[in-house]
Amino acid sequence: MNASQSSNDVFPSSIHIAATAAVTRDLIPAEPDDNVVAVFSSAVRKGRWRAGRRIHAYAIFGSVEIDLSEALFEYQQVVIRAISVFGNVEVRVPENVSLRGTGGGVLGNFEVDHLDAEDPEAPVVHVDGWAVLGNIEGRPKRGKLVADILDRVQRKVDKGLRKHLDR
Repeated sequence: MNASQSSNDVFPSSIHIAATAAVTRDLIPAEPDDNVVAVFSSAVRKGRWRAGRRIHAYAIFGSVEIDLSEALFEYQQVVIRAISVFGNVEVRVPENVSLRGTGGGVLGNFEVDHLDAEDPEAPVVHVDGWAVLGNIEGRPKRGKLVADILDRVQRKVDKGLRKHLDR
């Protein structure tokens, strides 16, 4: 360090280190947490499951359905990368989740209904992809809301306790 340099130029401060850690923690990884592939077939992800940060969906002469209406959202951001070639990819989300989409179609259809959740802390699902002579669509599933898992568990525990106490 020469006399004209500040110590902040050479030694990172705790603020810089904390800011870097926060940014890198929230980055969405390049590798998918889950792959859903349909080649001359169909593949479905629905029911109670944990949605990762990144999901890749590939439909080649097939059909992929990703239903997040009962999924557990462990992360604020979920990215679904969809590729459809002569196929169909359908993404369904609960009504109280934000939904975004970017992509396009080449002699195909890419259609994502943008949805803004009332709660600013609600999960955000991004659907990105391309449809070549195929279809990609993302829509809310009407009547479905992200349920608080703790409330459901508490109700089941209470119900189980009542059964044992009534015996």
